[in-house]
This record gives sequence, structure tokens and C-alpha cells, in this order.
Amino acid sequence: MLRDENLKAVSEELARRYADSPAAVVIDAHQSSGAGQEIALKLEENSWSAIGKTIDYSEALPFIENESPTESLVIVNATCERRLDEAVAIMEKLHHRRIEFLAVSLSHRQQELMDRYSDGNSVYLKRLREDLQPFVNLVVYYQFAFYFGLARGREIGVPPRNRAKSLTISRSLKMNHHTPAERVQLLNEANQASTPTEKVIEDAGEKSEWEDKALNETERRYYRNMRRLAESMARPATGFSRLEGLDADAAERLHGILFSDASDIEELILVPLDRSAEAAVRVVADQWRALIELPFSVMSPWEAAAHVPDGALLIISSAAPPSVKILDMVLANTNDPFIWLGPEASGAFLSGSDNCIGLFSDATVSGFHNVDLLYCRMNELPIRVWKQWHRIRPPWWEGMFR
Repeated sequence: MLRDENLKAVSEELARRYADSPAAVVIDAHQSSGAGQEIALKLEENSWSAIGKTIDYSEALPFIENESPTESLVIVNATCERRLDEAVAIMEKLHHRRIEFLAVSLSHRQQELMDRYSDGNSVYLKRLREDLQPFVNLVVYYQFAFYFGLARGREIGVPPRNRAKSLTISRSLKMNHHTPAERVQLLNEANQASTPTEKVIEDAGEKSEWEDKALNETERRYYRNMRRLAESMARPATGFSRLEGLDADAAERLHGILFSDASDIEELILVPLDRSAEAAVRVVADQWRALIELPFSVMSPWEAAAHVPDGALLIISSAAPPSVKILDMVLANTNDPFIWLGPEASGAFLSGSDNCIGLFSDATVSGFHNVDLLYCRMNELPIRVWKQWHRIRPPWWEGMFR
């Protein structure tokens, strides 16, 4: 393919035509293949300054509606046979909006349509097995990226003088670095702007249209439970009153760990026992890092059972009722303190253990809703600890969570 003089001539001609484009947008079967991302990055890298972006066919309509016809280099990579019909539909939309684009595809029954929609700016590649096709695609795009760089005045073999800056400067212009006090002020302003009104809270107590139009009882129960959870979180008087097991002793001990400079705990280790809990835990850990100074790590049950460093607090969680065997396995070889967050649980090491700070359980077991419930309870825990110890609201933290 690299010896194909026709393909080389097409690459050079298209590169010259789009040399002044500020961005290279690749519309691709992004959710099915990673080739589009590599294509966009290679165009960005070789041009030094044209930002590369990948959009899946299913997400391309907003771009098509808002894009100026002459601004960007647009490539529709239609080489995923399973989604060729989607690619052709996107080409038709681009054609109607008079947005020029390059179509790259395989020879097939809709080739004539592609030629018409792209005004002849189309290239057809050799067809291979689906798992090998991306490698052929990348050879062609690498050649095009080479000529794209030359057309923008770049020299062969000469990298940008400050490569990191040249490729990321336009992505970084909107990043602001704030002091802690400025961040708190910004959060306060955002909280005030998004505080639920009485009408929103009142509506949350009524049956929703989602529940009425649910296809089955499982789906209806999910929407009902989400509405009730949202309602409880939005009501300041009752929102944080359902986390069981947080007594004064547990609150004092957790406050000393999470918020005291004299804490004897050196690390928080989060141990989710199922995949749903892991999803909630990783999101919560990112949020807690901005609020709690201790380092965080996430371990699987088997990693925790093999080795937990001394001086850690284990936060064990589950979205579904846990296996007693797994719980006992996790705690069998450690003397570190731990807490439990999730549905009601039991086990030899949970009951009566001196290392157990608290069992923060929720009796609700409702399938898909459990991961959302766990996420809320994990955020609720440090807020409740703060409030019970200080007897005042953490104004911006609680508002941010609501």
C-alpha cells in the first residue's frame, strides 16, 4: 500500500487542501475499535498544533449541527463492516450540512453513495479480517499524517521544540489553579446555584413518568428507588439519618482518623467485594482525596487477604449481600482497624472484633439500585462523622454532595 502512487497522490493533495485546519476530527466506530483515537493523535502529533479528536458515529450529530463547514479536517473512517450503515448515515448528514470530509472505507454495495456524499473525496482500502483491518487502516493514515505535517511546514525528522507544550497548549488554556480557599468559595457558589428548590423536592416525592413507562417491574422498581434516594438526599432534615451503626464512639474514632493531624493511621485502603462496589469506590476515592489528606488505595479482596500494610484503615464495602467466606478471608490475617459499608453482613471477624470500628449497614436490597445506594452512603459517612463530632454542618462539603 505504501507503494501505491495513486494513494500517495491523494494523501498529498488532501493534506495540502486541509493544511490550515485548526483541528482534525475523526468520526469512527470509536466504541468498537481504537483505530480512530490513534488516527486523531497521529494527525495532532505530526501537525504540532492541529488538535486531534475522535467521535463515535452515535455521538456525531451535535458536532455536525454546530461545526462550521470550513473549519476542521473531517475524516469519516468507515472500515468497521458491522457499522457501515451508521457511517453512511453520518456522511449523508455531513453532505446536507455542506461540511467537506474525507471518506475512508472498504469496497461495498454503498460505495456509490459514499462517493456522492463526499464529493469524490473517498479512499477505499483492501478488505481483510475484521481483527486485522485496523492495522491496514493505520498504515494509510500514518502516510496521510506524514504529508499533513509537511503541508503545515514541518520538516522531516524534526520534532517540536517543546513537544508537550505544542500538543497540549490549547487543551490547557482553560485550566485554572486555585488556592484551597478559592476552591471552597467556588464550591459554595456552585452549591448555592444548584440547591434543590422546594418544588423539586416535592416532585421527587411523586411517582415519575419513568416509573409509569417502565417496561417491566424490575425497571420500575429501579426508578422508584432512585427517586426515593434522591428525595432523601435533597431534604436537609432527613437526608443523612439512615446510615445505621454510627454511634458517638465510632464517630469520635473516625474523626481522629480522617480529620486529625495526630492520626495514627497512615493510609486508607478501600476493599470492594464486587464489581459494582468497585465502581462506586473508585469514584468516591477521587472525591475524598480532595477532602482528606491521607493517601488512598483500592485493593481486591484477594490482594487484601494476601497482605495489608500496618497502620492502615480498611474500608470494606459491597453493593450486594457479601459472602461470609470472602469477608472472613479478607480479615483473617490483619490486625488493622476496619469498617463495613453495605448491606447487612455477618461473619466470624465482623461480630465482636476489637478492630471493628463500625458496621454501617443498610437493610435495603433492591438489585441495580444498590450501587447508587452504596455511593450515597460512602459519601454520607465522612459528612456524618464531621457533623456528629463538631455539631455543625460542613457547609460546602454537604452542599456539594447534595
